[in-house]
Amino acid sequence: MCQISVILTTHNRPLLLSRAISSLVHQTFQDFEILLIADESSKETKHIAANLLRSNDTFVAIPTLKGPSGSRNLGIQLAKSKWICFLDDDDLFEIDYFEKAIELIRVNESVLHFFNYSKVSDKTSEEDYSLSIVEKVNFSGYALDQLWVSNFIPINAFFLSNENAKKYLFDMNLKSHEDWDWLLNVNGTISFVHHNTFGPLVYLSQTLTRNTTSHKDGSVILDYLSIYRRWPGKSNLIKTKRGEFLSSAGLNLPIELL
Repeated sequence: MCQISVILTTHNRPLLLSRAISSLVHQTFQDFEILLIADESSKETKHIAANLLRSNDTFVAIPTLKGPSGSRNLGIQLAKSKWICFLDDDDLFEIDYFEKAIELIRVNESVLHFFNYSKVSDKTSEEDYSLSIVEKVNFSGYALDQLWVSNFIPINAFFLSNENAKKYLFDMNLKSHEDWDWLLNVNGTISFVHHNTFGPLVYLSQTLTRNTTSHKDGSVILDYLSIYRRWPGKSNLIKTKRGEFLSSAGLNLPIELL
């Protein structure tokens, strides 16, 4: 059994997928499996999988899957390793990330471990990721309660034990921020531990993503309201901050509803 299962989700972005897989197969720590889940079955994606995945990796293409939530849920179901982490096809890992992370997470299987991350620009290349880092985001000093107002932990910046991950599903009805909703679900019962170490690379795409599309059509506010309703604020401070966020988007609600 491997130490880590990486659930890599993709949708018709073969060039980005190729780069994401490259950041995995060149890891200095190699005791992991890749579970590549595609919610489409294009020839380009199949070609990338056939040429870049290793013998112990798994590729599943199911066009009927409902976006990244369905793909991640399937990946969790298939994962066999001790730890689970996630990677979207437009994001990356520094090549020594797993080597650093495994030493920190293995001491406690009962918590969610999350890490600092770096933002990288479109200039990212397979040859030298570091040249394109535009901002380093350090979570030291962050109040975890902020997670109950808006998400600040990227999908590729945490590890959870296989046993615990299998208890939670991503909501396939949300058009955006399903990863935030999932983290709130986990945080309701599991403690989060921050490690002051970098490794995840979050790609600042200049093209549309699901979240930017939802901002344009206004559905992001509906998703926020759905998440707020599902996970009520734990304190008046959180409710007040939620109200301030919604007010900035032109929606004023009594804080007792948040």
